[in-house]
Amino acid sequence: MSKKISLLILFLCLFNISQSQEWMTSFDAAKRIGIAQNKLLLVVWEHTSFDHISTIMLDKERLIVVRGKDFLYDEKVSEFLWNYFVPVKLPEDDYEVLFSEIEGKQGYNYINKFNDDSIKIMDANGFILNSNGQYEDYVLFYKFIERYAVKTSLLEQDLRNYLKQESFLTAYTLASKYLDFTLFLERKNWKEYVKLSDVYLNEALSYLPQIDANKQSSYQQKCELLKVKQYVMQNSPRKAIRFLKKYEVSNIFDLNKSMYHFLLYTSYMMINKEEEALLWRDGISLVDLKKSKIIIDNF
Repeated sequence: MSKKISLLILFLCLFNISQSQEWMTSFDAAKRIGIAQNKLLLVVWEHTSFDHISTIMLDKERLIVVRGKDFLYDEKVSEFLWNYFVPVKLPEDDYEVLFSEIEGKQGYNYINKFNDDSIKIMDANGFILNSNGQYEDYVLFYKFIERYAVKTSLLEQDLRNYLKQESFLTAYTLASKYLDFTLFLERKNWKEYVKLSDVYLNEALSYLPQIDANKQSSYQQKCELLKVKQYVMQNSPRKAIRFLKKYEVSNIFDLNKSMYHFLLYTSYMMINKEEEALLWRDGISLVDLKKSKIIIDNF
């Protein structure tokens, strides 16, 4: 399909939804709109019923009574949701294809979330964010919205690149960028985005065999160090240090040295070992030092 035709289809989709506020039923179109509008997707399986909920709080002032019908499909609610998300009703006929894309790749909680009738918050590539298995209160719906109504403009090009071509580079870049994106969020929301980073990291590792054999070792190490960064951002600096001590400094590839220094510096600072931390400060960019400070200040 030519680029002009793709842009025309996207324009028509955007025009139609702006007029009708109907839920999307095409997953592919919804993902493209999510990228274009810098929104996450709010996804349910078609025929999912929420008719057991009679009232919801859309915000701290507005109580909406929805007795006898599903609250998500109430006209006022649907219009409200479009302000923050791309609402999607996944056709049941798409289940087998979509499940085959995650089967064997994701853990129990992720698979369970994919299969159940709850609301799934996905990024614009269709990966689930709220897969941690915790209870979600839809009555106080404004709290749910506040948690997930984020703008993904900082990730727009990287999401677009992955949607266009899945590869080690596009997957790894998003795994890394999601950790940086997390630093702009409230601390209470970090866990889910770190987990989403891990989803992309696993995707990147699945493409590693396709990389030039001369680069595989350095890229494998690159992935291992990003995993350690996830430990750090989950407040496990001692675990990170134990992992990093397994490396001989001389065996750190040049392209990974800055990350290695960053991780040791940040981890030691988190456990108040400033003297050890300063040994690794050289080679860390000013940008990464600012990231380090944000992590340290949040724990």
